[in-house]
Amino acid sequence: MPHAGGLWAHRVCARRRPPTTRHRPLDRLSAAVLLTIAPFAAHAQESTTRLPSIVVSGSVPAGEAARLESTVPVVTITRSEFEALPNDRVSDIVGRMPGVVVSGPPGEKKSFSVRGLPTDYTRVSVDGIQLPAPSRSFELMNMSSFLAGEVTLVRNPSAEYEADGIAGRIAVTTRAIPAEPTGELRLGYGGLYDPDGTARVAGGSYGGRFDRFGLLGSVSYEERRVTKRKDNSEFTFQGGPGNQGFRRNEEEPKDVANLDAALDLAAFYDDGEIHLKPIALRETSDLDKWRDQYRRVTGQFQDRVLTTGREEATNLGLTLDHTHRFAGDVSLRSFANVATARYDTRNRETTLTPALTFASASETESDFDDRTIQAGTTLTLPLAAGVPHLLKAGVVLRSSDRRSDGETYTLDAAGRRSQTAANRLTSSQADYEIEERYYAAFVQDEVSLGRLTLTPGLRIEHVAADLSGYNGRFDTHTTDLFPSLPVRFRLSEDVTLRAAVSRQINRPKFEDMAPGITQRGQRLIYGNPDVKPTRSWSLDAGAEYHSGDLFLGANLFYRRVRDVIEANEISTNTLVVRNVGDGYARGLELEQRVSLAVLGMEALRPLTVFANQTFLDTEVNDPDTGKRPFAETPDVMGNLGVMWNDPETGTILSATVTASGERLVVSNEGGGQIRYKTRRAETFVDLYGEQRLVGGFSVFAMVENLTDKARSEYEVTNGVLSREAVIATGRTALVGGRLRF
Repeated sequence: MPHAGGLWAHRVCARRRPPTTRHRPLDRLSAAVLLTIAPFAAHAQESTTRLPSIVVSGSVPAGEAARLESTVPVVTITRSEFEALPNDRVSDIVGRMPGVVVSGPPGEKKSFSVRGLPTDYTRVSVDGIQLPAPSRSFELMNMSSFLAGEVTLVRNPSAEYEADGIAGRIAVTTRAIPAEPTGELRLGYGGLYDPDGTARVAGGSYGGRFDRFGLLGSVSYEERRVTKRKDNSEFTFQGGPGNQGFRRNEEEPKDVANLDAALDLAAFYDDGEIHLKPIALRETSDLDKWRDQYRRVTGQFQDRVLTTGREEATNLGLTLDHTHRFAGDVSLRSFANVATARYDTRNRETTLTPALTFASASETESDFDDRTIQAGTTLTLPLAAGVPHLLKAGVVLRSSDRRSDGETYTLDAAGRRSQTAANRLTSSQADYEIEERYYAAFVQDEVSLGRLTLTPGLRIEHVAADLSGYNGRFDTHTTDLFPSLPVRFRLSEDVTLRAAVSRQINRPKFEDMAPGITQRGQRLIYGNPDVKPTRSWSLDAGAEYHSGDLFLGANLFYRRVRDVIEANEISTNTLVVRNVGDGYARGLELEQRVSLAVLGMEALRPLTVFANQTFLDTEVNDPDTGKRPFAETPDVMGNLGVMWNDPETGTILSATVTASGERLVVSNEGGGQIRYKTRRAETFVDLYGEQRLVGGFSVFAMVENLTDKARSEYEVTNGVLSREAVIATGRTALVGGRLRF
């Protein structure tokens, strides 16, 4: 149906469709609650060393300088910038970008939200490839930062980018092949304190150019214990003394191991290059959790629940990438990729009586098997039709398959498994298959009008899916047109003004579309094959200033979204995926970085201060709850960092602070009950230090969550306090050595 002056159209077809509900349009904007800003962060300055015996004809700019040249609004952090900060996984890097807030304890920062929108509104690519994952957004906790060469947040895309991902697209690039043979070894040992646990890391990389061939291989191994402790933390206040209402103590230790590897094999010739890039990411988690439950008023012991389990996540990919350059700066880039993802979960839960004897037990198994095959090509054609043009056109084809299988068993006291009728029903409800086919084509023209650059473009995407599961078989297909117009104006060599407008989409996750029921712990989530994609008009406007010693950035953004997708609670622990209404997200992102060299004092030259702050205002016009913010998005957040980086002495010292305001979740529990869950404001402090001792050998130390900050949250249902929780995760320290050769 046409919308917004016919700039785009879409079509949704399904064999069966429930009655739709017309939602009221937004009639006003809610005001943002501005908190006192604690701490902020941006990029660290890239250190360089002048070599007097070499004439340098060009260099790769740091992330900040590169941003001024980009035609689309981006935030880029290079390896030379993030490796001087505390990080183990790519999620640690992303968490310090403006507009990003990460959830999860240190060592397990799995989910993140960008620009006030939940996790599902962001897409992730690795070397230009969107890896398969249970969610459409690959978990950056599953990739070691040791493999990464650069991380970029694309704030508002041009037509050459896939339109899926309204909040933004995080593009991770693995390490580039160095010009000369270069290697690195890294070893570290440490632990989690209060509660106790160990942490070990090891990594190695080697590569270089050898005439017309090149290679770079990187491998990283990490193991750590992540423990969530909930001491006297969960309370239910409804009910009479001793009869209703419970206090629960929980401890959830998890041993996590990651083995990650990436390889780049390249062949170079006069007019182009070919790269073969295999990647393997493997994570295993072993869980051993206990929970004791007491009567809230009398303190009477009720039961003990023991949970053991194992989670395995394996991502494998192989990409062939070819770029050929013709005469006149014409180039053709083509790629082909095959990728698989397997996520297996096994959990056993045993309930003991107040006398600590066996009461009941169950076991669940869940398997996701994903496979993606994709290919594409892009033609870049410079033109001089009165003014310089850079025309790009391309196509992308992708086929994705998902197989989900779940099994539920009942266990006796001896651990023997059997399946009751209820078990078999639950197992069959969790099984589904999805085949999705994606076809896209785009054209864009980068027009240079002196200092002004316009990049109008149009992208068309068609997605068709076949779904089958417990509730039947369904076919869906959508076709969308995505116009875009990034605008860049170079006010001066140091200042860039920019604006961008685009049409974007957020397609539902496979499990949200699945015609069945997904079980997540105690929760049952009903999939919906008829759920519509979320669509948005996206606007950005900002300015950036960059000199050798100073960077300043400001960016305003607005997302007007339709058909927000959420899993709504219709009764306790029962949720249904549906479109809950329309909404918006808007905000202001500020960035600063100053090198104290600007003061002209040689002693302070290595010192840099960097920061960012984000102010957010979001709203969903949900007819069941009324107007409310998007789930778990703070009104204000930021980062602050101080770094001492002296190449002459080989000394690196850095401290970063990450802060976010309160996060609210408003949900409908059914029966007229509205629940307000509030996660209190948080501040985390991390430290990093490195000292070169001799040659290329240095020692390092890192501390995460220095102040031992715990997560604190509470819930109010119909005006009555119904739950409080304090979830402690402890601090992690790591010491080790690094050898560069």
